[in-house]
Formats: sequence, structure tokens, C-alpha cells
Amino acid sequence: MFRCRSLEFRFTLLICFCLSVAACVQNEPDPSQQAVGSLAEANQLVVQMVELWEQGRFREALPIGERVRLIFETHLEPHHSRVEAIYASLAAMEYALGEYSQAQRYMDRAMFIAKSQRPMPDDLFAKYSNIMGRILYHLDREEEALVHHLAAMIMLETLSAENSLDLADTYYDLATHLWNFDTQQGEFLYPLEVSLKFMKRSALIRWSTMDHGHDDVLQSMAGVGYTLLAMGEADMAVEYFHETLPLFEQELGPAHANVALMYNGLSVAYRDAGALNDALAASKRALDTLRALPSPLTEDLADTMYNQATIHIAMGNCQRAVPLLQESIPMFEALYG
Repeated sequence: MFRCRSLEFRFTLLICFCLSVAACVQNEPDPSQQAVGSLAEANQLVVQMVELWEQGRFREALPIGERVRLIFETHLEPHHSRVEAIYASLAAMEYALGEYSQAQRYMDRAMFIAKSQRPMPDDLFAKYSNIMGRILYHLDREEEALVHHLAAMIMLETLSAENSLDLADTYYDLATHLWNFDTQQGEFLYPLEVSLKFMKRSALIRWSTMDHGHDDVLQSMAGVGYTLLAMGEADMAVEYFHETLPLFEQELGPAHANVALMYNGLSVAYRDAGALNDALAASKRALDTLRALPSPLTEDLADTMYNQATIHIAMGNCQRAVPLLQESIPMFEALYG
């Protein structure tokens, strides 16, 4: 349910920051001719790195970033802002490649330099803290991740960044990471009411500041409904999806993928509320919309088909569930192994 089809946070901004500081060769105090040449080379390499990043070619961008790091560390002070920026950018690329341990090492270095340069927290350091939280979460260090997210939230709220997208990201991360289920105890480790509060805050900021077709808006808005379902409030979830669906349809049109995914959420809410006929109708509308798209995402199709199969099973129509499962399960296997 909780996923981001971009790269989960705005690492591109960090890389663009690296690009902007790399372009300021002329501001270096009395650089040697060799340093000027090397830093000019670094500037060109960063342009290549950003282009590859924007094309999703992270493995090709990574060695270029390493070359830039070596140039910066050779010709600049150890705590220079450019060194900080390239370490943060390398962390971004390692994260995108799923190399979370290496991403942590790079982000640790970026945060260390940031602390040495800026005694008071700023919005960039808050971004670093939130990113570190995501990295640690993927390393199964949930409590440390929550500490970083909370630190980012406090910094951003202190900076009065009320409508900051970084703050929205932080609220969203807190909401999703509080969904920590103890399989042995059979219960959530944290009160879901707290998760719901953060998810609502994230949804409010993203809806008011972002394009309504952006996946992050969908994730926060749908996340409120799914959190209500996890709390056992199926009727409230049905009401919530009914209230928000017209907003999406009005803004995006009935044939948009995100509208289909909101209908999928409504179908799950109806199913959990025991209104199976309504659940099936909503699920069919979601699946028909996705199938009609030129290139729907495999994950969306698989999720929707699987949910529709569970509705058929709940209605006692196992024969209708089988083809949906036969089609969706290989998709999940291809996506997740």
C-alpha cells in the first residue's frame, strides 16, 4: 500500500544542489591552475551525473559521482559544502540502487560535514535527517529511523515550514513507519491514531501544494483511508473514500490511474465493511480503468486484481477468483521475487 513510484523523496534537489555549488569555481580563494582545471572537470562531470540520474541510469551515474568526490576531496577543504553535497548525492544513488548500507555511510559523512559547517539546523539538514530515517528503515533499524524522522519534523516545524513539502514527506514517513506490526504479539507496536494524525497532515500539505495527479498526493490521500481500515474503522474508511473520490475525479478525470487506485481503496473498504456487492462494483471499475490505460503499472494491476480476487472469495465465488490470482501472482513474483 505505502509506496512511492518516484524515488520516495526528492533526491534530485540534492543533486541539483551539488551541480549549483560545483559551478562556482571562480569563487574559490586563490585556486591553483591545476585546481581550477580539476574543478572545471568536476563541474562537467556533475552535469553528466545529473543527466544520467534524471534518466534513471543510476549505475552509470555512480562512478561519475565517485570521480567528482575524489576531485573535491583533493582540491577542497574536507568540510567544504561541495564535499557535503557530493556525499549526499552519492547516498541518493546508492539508495536508488538498494545499497542501503553504503547509502548510510555516505549520508553519515554528509551530515557530519553539515553539522561542522552549520551550528544551527536548517531545512537541508532536516532533509538529510529524514533521508537517513528512510535508509535506516530499510536496514530494519526502525527505532533509529523514527528518531531521525522526529528530529526532522521538529527542525522543520521550528523553522515554521508549515506548507513545506519536506515537512509533508516527514509526516508521511512517520505515518508509514509507525505501521510496525509485531507478528508474534499480533498487534501494532505503536498507536495507529498517531499514524493517522501524521498521514492527515501529510495529505493536507500535499493536496494544497502539489499537482493533484502526483503520486505523492495519492499516497497520502489513500493512506488516510488505509490507516482507518487498519484501525478497524471500515465504515469511516468507506465514508472517507466517498468524500475524496469526487475530488480526484473532478481534477484528473475518470480515466486517470490515480482515480482507479482510489476506487481500489474504496473496494477494500467496502469489503472490510461487509458490503461485498459494492466492493465488487468499485473493484471492477478500478480494474477496467487500469486495463484501458496505454501502459498501466504492473504493481497497480496486480494489487487491484488480487483485491478483486479476495472479494470473490469472500462472496463464495472461488472460480472467479482463480483467473485473477493466476494473472496477479506471477506479476508479484516478477516484481518482488
